[in-house]
Amino acid sequence: MDNTEKTIDLKSLYFMIIKHIKFIIALTVIFTLGALIIFTMIVPKKYTSSIMLYVQSNEGSSTIQQQEIGYQDIQAAEKLAGTCQILFTSEKMINYILEDLENDHGITSYTSDDISDWITVTAPENTAILTVSVETKDPDLSAVVAQSIDLNAHSVYSSVVDAGVVKEVVAASVPDKPSSPNVPRNTAIGFIIGLVLGCVIAIIIEMVDTKVKPSDDLLTMYGIPVFAEIVDFEANVKGGYDYEYRNS
Repeated sequence: MDNTEKTIDLKSLYFMIIKHIKFIIALTVIFTLGALIIFTMIVPKKYTSSIMLYVQSNEGSSTIQQQEIGYQDIQAAEKLAGTCQILFTSEKMINYILEDLENDHGITSYTSDDISDWITVTAPENTAILTVSVETKDPDLSAVVAQSIDLNAHSVYSSVVDAGVVKEVVAASVPDKPSSPNVPRNTAIGFIIGLVLGCVIAIIIEMVDTKVKPSDDLLTMYGIPVFAEIVDFEANVKGGYDYEYRNS
């Protein structure tokens, strides 16, 4: 009995959706195109330039490969990497960046808060590697700020920590394509939202519809057989007559 009811429910939902399929398709297209237009033409593009730095706890060797790093050295470097996460977004670093922007590029239109919002520093667990990312609306500006951080990283680090050194692993470059917004992903999300919303609205419309249904629908929905159909000759129905349904 339960299986029969479940089949009928799914069948009813299917026919509800099919009945309003044009509306569902239209709403899906609207949401998909809307998301595409919004994230292509309205939402500003942002560009990310990144540098990768290595935090070395002992600066006795000239290169990473020349030094045999023990477990304690790695642990110390990990702690220093965590310290650098804070230092490279500190006021000291931001002041260096502001000076470089003004002295080298004549840029004075940004504040400390602006620059702080641009910078993201990540340190993967169990490594002494830092990734510093700068995201702005201008690809050249992103690269300039990332290069300034790279240039001043050791100075900021050594002003607080006595031992060790910060070394460049990957230098900053000018991004050739935006990092956000993700247009394909956001368009797909718009498609899914439009499709789901269309189906939900179609089901709600059918559920709140109180009009008398044809005999086949009544039998399907309520399991009540229709004994007879009586023509209502006085009903003003376009193209024919209305009917009154009665069950035995």
